[in-house]
Amino acid sequence: MSQNSKPVANIYNPLNQDKQCLLDNFVIRQREFDKIFAEIKSGRLNHASQNFIIQGQRGTGKTTLLAKLRYEIQDAGDLSHLIAIQFTEEQYHIFSLNRLWENVADILEEKEGFEKIVDEMEDLEDNEDFFFLIQKYLKKNKQKLVLLMDNFGDILDKLSGKEHKKLRDILHETDLQIIAGSTRTLETAYKHDKPFFESFKTIYLGPLSQADVQVLLKNLCRQYHHEKAFNIIQNEKGRIEAIRRLTGGIPRTIILLFEIFLDDSATVFEDLENILDRITPLYKHKMDDLATQQQVIVDALAMNWDGMLTAEIAQKTRYEPKNISAQMKTLEKSGFVRSVLVNKKNKLYLLDERFFNIWYLMRYGRKKKKQQVKWLVSFLKEWCTREELAHKAQHHIALAREGKLHQRGAYCMAEALSQSVREASLQYEVLSQTKEMLFKTSPEMAGTLSNADATALERATEAYQAKDFKRAEEYCIVLAEQGDAGAMYNLAFLYEESLKEEKKAEKYCLMAVGKDFKENMSGLMNTGLSGEKEKNTFFNLIKRCVDETNVSTILSAAVMAIHCQEYKESVEFFRQLLDLIKGEKQFQHQISNYFVLLISRKQYQLALALFQEEKYLLKELIRPVFYALMFFMQDAYPKEFKRMGEELRETVDEVVVEIKRLSAGQEAD
Repeated sequence: MSQNSKPVANIYNPLNQDKQCLLDNFVIRQREFDKIFAEIKSGRLNHASQNFIIQGQRGTGKTTLLAKLRYEIQDAGDLSHLIAIQFTEEQYHIFSLNRLWENVADILEEKEGFEKIVDEMEDLEDNEDFFFLIQKYLKKNKQKLVLLMDNFGDILDKLSGKEHKKLRDILHETDLQIIAGSTRTLETAYKHDKPFFESFKTIYLGPLSQADVQVLLKNLCRQYHHEKAFNIIQNEKGRIEAIRRLTGGIPRTIILLFEIFLDDSATVFEDLENILDRITPLYKHKMDDLATQQQVIVDALAMNWDGMLTAEIAQKTRYEPKNISAQMKTLEKSGFVRSVLVNKKNKLYLLDERFFNIWYLMRYGRKKKKQQVKWLVSFLKEWCTREELAHKAQHHIALAREGKLHQRGAYCMAEALSQSVREASLQYEVLSQTKEMLFKTSPEMAGTLSNADATALERATEAYQAKDFKRAEEYCIVLAEQGDAGAMYNLAFLYEESLKEEKKAEKYCLMAVGKDFKENMSGLMNTGLSGEKEKNTFFNLIKRCVDETNVSTILSAAVMAIHCQEYKESVEFFRQLLDLIKGEKQFQHQISNYFVLLISRKQYQLALALFQEEKYLLKELIRPVFYALMFFMQDAYPKEFKRMGEELRETVDEVVVEIKRLSAGQEAD
C-alpha cells in the first residue's frame, strides 16, 4: 500500500487535502465549530466581532477546524460580505505587523475590487499604517476580513510591544475578526495587564471523548472498508477506550495508530518512519525551545513513558526536587507536561502529547534498554485480543522467514510482540526468526535484538520464582525443543518437585543426561535452579534413570554426585563407567573432564586411587591429567611431577589452569 493512497499522508497538513476530502472527514470538533460559526453568523458588517483563540496541542485538530470555518464561510450565501483568509501553519516570513498585512494584501489582490491593493501598499513607507489601506478597500467593497491564523503565539512572539498594542486597537475596529490557533496559553490574552486581555475568547480542544473516538474511527472504517474494525467499534467499547487513553485522545495519533495496526503489510513501519522524519524538524524545534534543565526533565519523562513522581525524576536527572517542582510548573503551564494527583502531596507527571513521546522514544530510545517499543507494547496489550496478538505474531514470523519485513519495523514489532503475546513458543519464534532475518541485512541491529534463548530462560526463572510453575514449564519446553540441556534439567526438576509428574521428570532427566558431558553440565550450572536442593533433586533423578548399559546416564550420575559432594558415590559410578567402556579411546574426552572436575574439588586421593588401579590403564589414557594431579600433590610426591616429559608441559599447564578456574568458581559459589 503506497503512502499516497492513505489518508495518513495528509493528516499532518490538512491544508494539502482537497476541499471535499477535508469536509467529508470533518466528523469531530463539531461542537467547537458550531460555537464559533454561530458567532461568525451573528456578526454584522459595521460592528466589532468576537475574536477566538483555538487552543490545543499539535494534532488536536486546530488547522482542520480553521479550514472547515473557511470553507463554510465561503459557501454560506448569507456571509458573502466576509472574506476568509487562512494562512499555512508556518509563517516564518511574518516578523512584523506590516509583513502580516502584506501577506493579507497578496491574497486579497486576487479578489474582485482589490486588484490594485498590492501596488498601493508597495508605495507605503514601513512606518506607515498598512492596515489602514486594507481597511479602506474593505469599506469600499462593503466587506469584512476574517483572518484564520495558526500558530498565533509564534507570530505574536515576533511582534514588538508597540505592535501588540496596535493590533489590539485594530481588533476593536469593525473590519477585522481573528480566529487563531495556538498550542499554548497566551499570557497576552489572559493576563489583565497584557494588551489582548479579554480581546479573545478561548476555545479549548481537549482530548477526544470516547464517543468522539468512535465517530472518528467509524469514518476511518468507511474509508478503508474495514469490516473487522467496524465490528470492534460497534461491539467492543473497552478497546476504543484503550486506544483513546493510549493516544491521549489526540486525533492525529488515533488515525496513525489505526492505520498502522489494521495494516498487516510489511511496509507499515516505513510509513511510520516517513511520518516521523517529516515531523522531526518540528519536534526538534519544540525541544530546542526548552531551557537546559527542562530538556533533561523531558528526556527522563519521555524515556520512562509512564508517569513519574517528582522524587523519581530527581533521582533520574540528579536535580534537586525543589528545582524539579519549579520546572514542572512551567512545563505544565505551557502544556508540555500534565499531572495526575496521587494524593494531597504527590503528583505523577507525564508528557501531555503522547505522539511527541512516541517520536522521542523512536528517535532517541536506547535499543539496549528497549525504550523504543514501550508505547508499542502498551498499545498491543490494550488494543489486541489474545487471538489477534497470536495472529500478528504468526504473520510477523512468516514475513521474517521470507525476508519481507522492513528492518526497523521488524525490530520494533519483534520486541513488542515478544512482550505482548501469551504463548511462549510464539515469543521465542518472533525473536529468533527476526534476528535471523536481520543478521542477513543489518547485523548491528540484529545484535541489539533480545536473544530468544536468554529471554525465555529469564522468563522461565521469573515464573518459577513467582511459583507460576505451569508458566515456567512452557518456557522450558520451548528451550528444551531447541536442544537446551539446562532447560531439560529445569523441566526434570519442575516435574519432580513442583508439578509432581514423575514420568515426565524421568523423561527430561534422561534427555538431559543423554547430551554431551560438557554441554549438559554447563547447561545445568546456568539453569538458574542450581541451588543445593535442586542439585540433590537432579542427583536423585539421575540415579533413578541410570542405565548400566548407557554411558551418558552413568557419567552424568558420577558428575552430579561431585556437584552434590557425594565424592565416594561418584567414584563408584565412575568405576561402573570404566568397566563398561573397557578403555575405549573414544571416551577419552569425557574421562579427562571427569578427572578435572574431581581434582578441582581437591579430591586428590580419590583421583590418585583411580589412576593406581592398573586394570583401567588411566595413566596411559589421560597422561596430561595425571601429571596435572601430581602438580597439586607435589608435597606428597615431589619426584612424580618431575618425571613428566617436556613435550607434555604445555598441555599439562593448560589442564592445571582449567582445574584452578573450576576450583575458583566453586569457592566463589
